[in-house]
Amino acid sequence: DCVILCNVLHEITPIEWVNVLNSIKEKLKDSGYLIIVEDRYLPKGECAHEFGYLVLGTEETKILLSTSSSIECKLNNEEYFDRIIFNVFSKNDINPSKQSVKESIKKLNENSFKNIKILRKEAKDLNQGRRYANETQLYINSKLALERLRNR
Repeated sequence: DCVILCNVLHEITPIEWVNVLNSIKEKLKDSGYLIIVEDRYLPKGECAHEFGYLVLGTEETKILLSTSSSIECKLNNEEYFDRIIFNVFSKNDINPSKQSVKESIKKLNENSFKNIKILRKEAKDLNQGRRYANETQLYINSKLALERLRNR
């Protein structure tokens, strides 16, 4: 009926995303769903694979799956509103390809750079340093991944 990836996608090298997602799609019923939950601001840094980690937001995940449709849920708690992302995709909306992987990482790179600029202009608070470090890590990790995937 459904497969839940809770803080898992960023642990998988993007080189395997197409295979893993297509394998999940094959196992789902026609009326099944893929639920992806990711913490946008990992509480601790990590090096999940050769590119570090790549945490996709809703926009990047839709690009990865080659769909414009998803159900997006957000927590009401202000602390987690932009941090914890829940996306639900029907089986028919799971259509990854090598090109969509590259495009999703390219969008992550663009969005993380944009977020770095925004954070530099914001008033300083206790969590800003951690968010800034996370965005810079996503920026460089996505750059490294794109460089490697360019030749695939």
